[in-house]
Amino acid sequence: MIIESLHIDKFAGLSDFSISLGPGLNIIEGKNESGKSTVASFIKFLFYGLSGQKTNGEELSERERHMPFNSSYAGGSAVLISGGKRYILERRLSVSSSGIRESVRDEVMLIDEQTGEKIAVGKDAGQVLFGVSAKVFADTAYFRQLADSAPNKAELTEAIGNILFSGEEGTDAKKAMKRLDDLRTSLRHKKGVGGELAELETEMEELRERLQRAEGSNRAIISLEGEIGERTAKKETLDARLEKAKKRMEAGEIYRKLALREEIKKHEKAAEDAVYALKEIAPDGKLPTAENISLARITAAELPVLQSRAADASAELARIKDELASLPEYSEIENTIDIYGGADALRASVASMLSSFKKKLTVGAVLTVLGAVCAVAAMVLELSITPVLLCGGAVLGAVGIALMLLSASPRKRARALMELFGRGCSYEGFCDGVERYKRDHSRFCDLTDKRTEAEQALNNANIALADGNKKAEALINDLGCTAEGELAAALTKAAKNAEEKREKALELKSAYTAAKAHADAARRDAGEESEGTLKARLEELGVADADAVDIKACEREVEFYRTQSEMQEKEIYNRKISLAEHKAKAEDPCEIAGRLNEAQKTYAAKTRQYNACVKAIEALGTAGQNLRGGVAPYLSEGACRRLSAVTGGKYSGIRVDGELSAVCISPDGIRSLEYFSAGTRDLAYISLRLALIDLLYKREKPPVVFDESFAHQDKNRTALALKLLSSEGERGIQSLLFTCRNFEAQSAEYGSFEHIIL
Repeated sequence: MIIESLHIDKFAGLSDFSISLGPGLNIIEGKNESGKSTVASFIKFLFYGLSGQKTNGEELSERERHMPFNSSYAGGSAVLISGGKRYILERRLSVSSSGIRESVRDEVMLIDEQTGEKIAVGKDAGQVLFGVSAKVFADTAYFRQLADSAPNKAELTEAIGNILFSGEEGTDAKKAMKRLDDLRTSLRHKKGVGGELAELETEMEELRERLQRAEGSNRAIISLEGEIGERTAKKETLDARLEKAKKRMEAGEIYRKLALREEIKKHEKAAEDAVYALKEIAPDGKLPTAENISLARITAAELPVLQSRAADASAELARIKDELASLPEYSEIENTIDIYGGADALRASVASMLSSFKKKLTVGAVLTVLGAVCAVAAMVLELSITPVLLCGGAVLGAVGIALMLLSASPRKRARALMELFGRGCSYEGFCDGVERYKRDHSRFCDLTDKRTEAEQALNNANIALADGNKKAEALINDLGCTAEGELAAALTKAAKNAEEKREKALELKSAYTAAKAHADAARRDAGEESEGTLKARLEELGVADADAVDIKACEREVEFYRTQSEMQEKEIYNRKISLAEHKAKAEDPCEIAGRLNEAQKTYAAKTRQYNACVKAIEALGTAGQNLRGGVAPYLSEGACRRLSAVTGGKYSGIRVDGELSAVCISPDGIRSLEYFSAGTRDLAYISLRLALIDLLYKREKPPVVFDESFAHQDKNRTALALKLLSSEGERGIQSLLFTCRNFEAQSAEYGSFEHIIL
């Protein structure tokens, strides 16, 4: 494939830039920063775009390095000749940022110039035309400036393997083994979990367990039938004892109910006595409430506190007023300070006035002296500039005297302000006076606020005391007493009397309630049956010692026999259920054993199939390595031929293994490429990469880009290398050599080339 021309709309530092190229070797010469590396990167951009990923520890990604500084757009086009047809390749990249998220729009079009047909829109043109990825292109046909010429072994080895298995670099060679691996995985998943074999293992384990359960069920059925018979006989004995205990308990209960009749009469008499005594204490039925009694005690305790608060508030207000009266008078000073916007502003103004006075006085004195010096010099020295000196001296003297006269005004104003704090006051005394005023003014403001607070506190305390006295009088009246003497003491006494009266009434109410409750409980416990009915039932039961029956003991006996009988019944029921379950679930052990044997045979067959898959995968992996090893001689032959040509036959060969590790054959023996000079090592790797192009690029040979790739070569070897590239051009490979010197152009005397000056 040949690039006929390039046009850059915008890319890195270039814009609206065009260049025409020829087939074979093209030497593009330009000074430093003329855009050579930018054009080289633009070619890779057209075919594969710009990656936004940072690699190899680089601070910037490809996209960040090559986007224009003042634009979020990069793009351009190229005219290509491929397979006898002309194509137009266009690519446009737009990047926009919204907050922390970056939006990228990459548009690619490959157009048949003759038909206008759009080919592979949105796909990388390099992948379509060459059939290789961007990484393979960068490791074979693209030589970056100052980059190591050695290719990436891991990526190229994988690409070679893919081609050997499928004929396409983009097709994953591992698909050849995927079916086998899928079959192996279906039989047994990785890590041994899941798969048909695991399912068979689970099935066999379940069958073994079922066989054990079937054998156990037969033994359990016989045992359960025997236990059911034993527990049925035991339950019948317990039921007979339960009936006897119930009769004795009923006879004792009837005797107790007959005795309750007398207790009812006794409790009703106690309730009547309590009602009579309660009427004597509170004829109207009204008693002091617990809330009023509690509130009376609280109020009695609060009254002294309220009185104390009122006295304290009055004393605090008097103290604050006395302290306010003791502060100095600053009315005249305050007016001046307000005019200047505060004490600090006044002090700053005075300092500024004094500073202005000193500056004007000093400058005036200096100018006056200079004027005098100029006048004396004019009179003593007879020079051609004497009139100028006289004139200048007069002007300087006049200005100096004027400044000294003007300096008196700020000094006078400053002194007048300082004397606010005392006649003949110095600046230091003035500053002390300002600080003293600030402290006294701050104290005055603070005391004024406190006076307002103290007046409010006294008013609140007097209101609270009046409310407390009013509340105390109302409570004394509610408790049925009169206010005599000091209110707090009278209220305390009233609360005590009311509480004693209330406690006595509550005791009587409690006694009445208890008597009524006992009578009602006895009545409910005695039941509604008549005395005759109870006696007839007692005689029917035939229990001679009913008066001596311990009802609680009988209750325990009844509960014990009932519990034991229910327990036996439950156990019988459970065993019948278990017996039914065993009979329902019991399986034929012979049938289960047959199914287990069949599963074991299937498991053995699947295991053989799994082992065969594992061996086949291992064999294919080894075959893949052998195939890559078979490529090594082909690569070695192509690299040897080119290395011999560019070194003038000094190095006769280069050997490459299946992992793309290379060694060079020199007159001194076989050595790793790391033992040779940087120039020789670069030529060896260039030879290897050209051989890789022959191997990997099946659809179309790419243009090979060299960005200052012969910097380590002398004139002779550069000429040989250019001759090689010229010969590669005869095979249809276009070489684009970017250089900052005309050295390569002069050295190309052994072959044809296009020489382009940027």
